[in-house]
Amino acid sequence: MILIMEDIYGSKRLHIMSVRNGKLVFSEKLHLCIIRRIFSYYLYKLGDSEMDKQEYEWVKQTRQILLDQCKELNEADFTKEFGFGFQNIKDSLVHVAGCYHAWLGSFVLAKTDAPLLSKEAIKEMKMENIQHYFQQANIYVDNVFDQFADRNNELIVKEPSWKVGSGVIRKSPHQLLCHSITHEFHHKGQIVAMLRLLGYLPNNTDILGLSEKEFSF
Repeated sequence: MILIMEDIYGSKRLHIMSVRNGKLVFSEKLHLCIIRRIFSYYLYKLGDSEMDKQEYEWVKQTRQILLDQCKELNEADFTKEFGFGFQNIKDSLVHVAGCYHAWLGSFVLAKTDAPLLSKEAIKEMKMENIQHYFQQANIYVDNVFDQFADRNNELIVKEPSWKVGSGVIRKSPHQLLCHSITHEFHHKGQIVAMLRLLGYLPNNTDILGLSEKEFSF
């Protein structure tokens, strides 16, 4: 099947053509709005969603490089206060994971009404607890990919459960997934800066620094 776009006086139409006896044959014309969902469905089936999942795999791989280095820190360095970001490496990591819990786990998926941890709970957390917090965030991301594969741009209209009284907002799963990932890389840069200030040489957490095997589809 061959699809050809035609624009006649601003009216977009698609010609659906097929090959019969070696010749192109036109079938009836369809308005673009009618077939748009057909395109979306086939793009998804052809792996568009899988590409997004692969991109998040890279995010997880580079994150783990950072987490593994942070596991080697003593408690004093792990919680040393700086004058920027979330002040220390421990709180910064928890904040990054909490963003996924809040916007994806709570706002998009409605899996929890209390996605963020209290200061008291964070104070008691060890590195293995933070790793688990990220693992749950990964589950939320996978659920968003699976449940909103063909409607990730549909707006969700409601008030965030962790911001009672803040008012209703309108955001799509696509927007919030993008926000969560870019938010992570923003704070990852701050954590790397903290490591340098502590005298450590940060490991390469750039996606392009992944091995050829990890970087391949």
